[in-house]
Amino acid sequence: MLEPFTSTFLHHVVAIMILLILPLSTGAVEQKCQPSTAVWQSMASGDVSINTGAGELLKIPVRVADNESKILGGFQSLCADAVGSTAILFIFKRPFKGKFHMQNVYLPLETFFFSDQGALLKVEHMLPEAGSIRQRQTYGPDEAFLYVLEIPSSEFSRKLGQQDSLFLKELDVTSLPPQ
Repeated sequence: MLEPFTSTFLHHVVAIMILLILPLSTGAVEQKCQPSTAVWQSMASGDVSINTGAGELLKIPVRVADNESKILGGFQSLCADAVGSTAILFIFKRPFKGKFHMQNVYLPLETFFFSDQGALLKVEHMLPEAGSIRQRQTYGPDEAFLYVLEIPSSEFSRKLGQQDSLFLKELDVTSLPPQ
């Protein structure tokens, strides 16, 4: 028969073990956002022009992710207030069929997938997520895309996502990152 002290002691040991193991098993390891990253600083800045179905020409300020490290880095680890309303235009070297995720991204995004001809394929509303990689939500069209425009979620980005059609027209790079 266990003494009351021993029983309480065992309950505390079990509780401590659960608190130590639970974050590892759920992938809920606390990570903090950063005001900037080397990848973010390495992206050129510019404006992307988009034609709407209503005939409007919109210019959206963007950072340009045009190589593997920039594409893989994107908005990862950045604090929402550090990004503001700046979008990222991902440019793949050839049409790509894959999915995006929100692991280590701290702000909601409207994500626009465009074909190699600039036609809109799909719009996704992507939310930050915590949890293990096994539970990761993925986003993207079933067909190949060449361009992806990620815009921090706002009234503008949500309205843009409700357009019947969008066409990616051109990119005007206005500043290159420091070398």
